[in-house]
Amino acid sequence: MKQICTSYSVTGQNVTMNGVNVPLNQILLISDATTGGVLYSLTNGNAASYSQGTNSVLTLKSGVVVGSSDKLTIYYDDGLATNSPTNVSVSNFPATQTVAGSVSVSNFPASTEISNDAGNPIPVSGSVTATISGTPTVSISGTVPVSGTFYQATQPVSLTSLPSLATGSNTIGSVNVLGGNATAVKVDGSAVTQPISASSLPLPTNAAQDGVDGTGITAPTGGSGIRGWLSGIYNKLSNSLTVTASNLDVALSTRLKPADTLTGVTAVGSITNALPAGTNSIGQVTANAGTNLNTSSLALESGGNLATIATNTGKIPSKGTATIANSTPVNIASDQTVPTSVTIPSAFKTGQSKIAVTGTAVQLGSNTLTQGVLITALSTNAASITIGTSSSLTNVVDGTGNGAILTAGSTKSIAATNTNLIWINGTAGDIISFIGS
Repeated sequence: MKQICTSYSVTGQNVTMNGVNVPLNQILLISDATTGGVLYSLTNGNAASYSQGTNSVLTLKSGVVVGSSDKLTIYYDDGLATNSPTNVSVSNFPATQTVAGSVSVSNFPASTEISNDAGNPIPVSGSVTATISGTPTVSISGTVPVSGTFYQATQPVSLTSLPSLATGSNTIGSVNVLGGNATAVKVDGSAVTQPISASSLPLPTNAAQDGVDGTGITAPTGGSGIRGWLSGIYNKLSNSLTVTASNLDVALSTRLKPADTLTGVTAVGSITNALPAGTNSIGQVTANAGTNLNTSSLALESGGNLATIATNTGKIPSKGTATIANSTPVNIASDQTVPTSVTIPSAFKTGQSKIAVTGTAVQLGSNTLTQGVLITALSTNAASITIGTSSSLTNVVDGTGNGAILTAGSTKSIAATNTNLIWINGTAGDIISFIGS
């Protein structure tokens, strides 16, 4: 007789069936209710081995996956015969059964003819339950009142046309303005003075003015008010000004020019007053580029900057090259040569790097550089390598990527201070090599 095993355990590939002691050919089916797969059947041959006993153990083949917490359904044949009676006796079964509930009858006639009694129908009376299928059509006649609670006291009405206006009239109603009258309408309920706008307003007689004029000052001709005064001030500032100082009257149009004549100015022939204490100069002379300055009548200072330069001419190099401390010689004349020095590194750095996962950027190892590095892609690479400066580098080479493209077998030169500043991306297994110094 077929039975179901409800007590079992799973350890690795071993399924232990507690209380099942039958041969393997009586293990009918083991299915995994968690995954929905069949682990063992008489036909799939998934049993690697079987140990019969009080708690039989079936070992599944290594390719069959089962979890220790999976829910299993196990059927087996206990080898016992099925005792099935051929006849079942039921006693106390009533000849008539009671039916409870409502019975719907449709198309029931008003009267029913009984055979062998034609012409004497039996009327049918009482209540009959009728069943209506589908959506019935209901007709409403007369006036139907509308009642209930609405969201507004007045309901909107839609009209296809308006009634004709009375002869001589062009209005169809009126609007009541709260707080208004026939000639004036309040703009709000604040009961305060309301703002207005106007292009100009006349001042009432004796109204307050914007100040008073100063003594001896006359308003510009042709103007009035603030705009008149402002226009007069603008006119004065945009034309010539008369400056008076110590009996000196100078007419200025824009500025004094060398050809201008100063009326009433007397040339100074000599300075009669003593110079202020502690000074021996009254100004300075500027010599423009290209102008010869005659110094025959000028006495150079005995001390100061000029004297210091004169006594330290050894610090001024002659025409040629001058060497600045801790720097490369500088060519300061077109007919001179520039000495140069180049430091050749005593060793160079080499290495290789490989793409581990397609699309994942790889950082090169740390190697200090002074002259830069050459990176070469292996000629047998499956695809192009991309070169960038961070882990966000992609291996996209369709024009939308963020790295420089290095095709298989090609080389790029990069100026960098360390190889760990360089990242590569590409297809898993592709390789690059580098050499630098």
